[in-house]
Amino acid sequence: MPCVPAIIVHGGAGKWSSAPSDRREAARRALMESAEAGLQIMEKGGTSVEAIVEAISHMESSGVFNSGRGSVANSDGFVEMDAGLMDGETLDSGAVASLRGIENPIRVALLVMKKTPHVILSGEGARRFALSNGFSEDPFLLSKRDQVSHRLVSRSEWRGDTVGAAAVDQLCHTAAGASTGGISGKMPGRIGDSPVPGAGFYANHFAAAAATGIGELILILGISRKIVEEATLLGSVKLSGKSLLEYTRSKFKDDTFGVIGIDIRGEYAAIYNTESMPYAYFKKGMESPLVGGFPAL
Repeated sequence: MPCVPAIIVHGGAGKWSSAPSDRREAARRALMESAEAGLQIMEKGGTSVEAIVEAISHMESSGVFNSGRGSVANSDGFVEMDAGLMDGETLDSGAVASLRGIENPIRVALLVMKKTPHVILSGEGARRFALSNGFSEDPFLLSKRDQVSHRLVSRSEWRGDTVGAAAVDQLCHTAAGASTGGISGKMPGRIGDSPVPGAGFYANHFAAAAATGIGELILILGISRKIVEEATLLGSVKLSGKSLLEYTRSKFKDDTFGVIGIDIRGEYAAIYNTESMPYAYFKKGMESPLVGGFPAL
């Protein structure tokens, strides 16, 4: 029996209450538009992988989030971006890390999955691969930023602002992906969770998930894979996440991560221990995306 196409996207976990009202509204619009773009791909017969790439590309190009054109700079003043995605049907995955100058790293990650025997390409190798496959460099993303924090703060002060998406298509195939500019003032070459399967994203035959927050902790805990495997065991993504929240609270306290998930039934989950994690969910048959995760005004 075919599935009903559905997608959920997020705009990063953290303290969105401190963001200006116009930025919150811009984020709301960008999330809705990205969910609409992803679902439209599947309604036209496209795959969940294609929907993920379209949705995340929209968020990267919006400049609203810490990904693509909205990415923050490292301690040297330059933007280095990470992105990755996974096909739940085949378990194929592709990613780029510390990529400079390309507006849509998620599209490069897709080509890593399709055209190479590797999972992750990083740094100069990722840039050369992108250029050899027809991508153009964006001068804005290559330029040095004037205002950069050179103080390497502790993890407790970090805030995640990645973007991510999880989807299921009409063939019941799932996919997930993530994209980020990382942490403002990070050490050059730092790689977070977003390009790592099982950490920043994960998908299997039943469910898919994408995480956001403190990348180092998401890497250590393998958050996206935990959510997907628990959802698969329980038969519903809505039932997953409780034990993970309890465990992270006991080890690392709150204000550390968020994760979105979706399963082949079209059920979704938005799990976070931060103040907020803006997300948008859209399923075929709905009039407009459901938006949540913003702080109360």
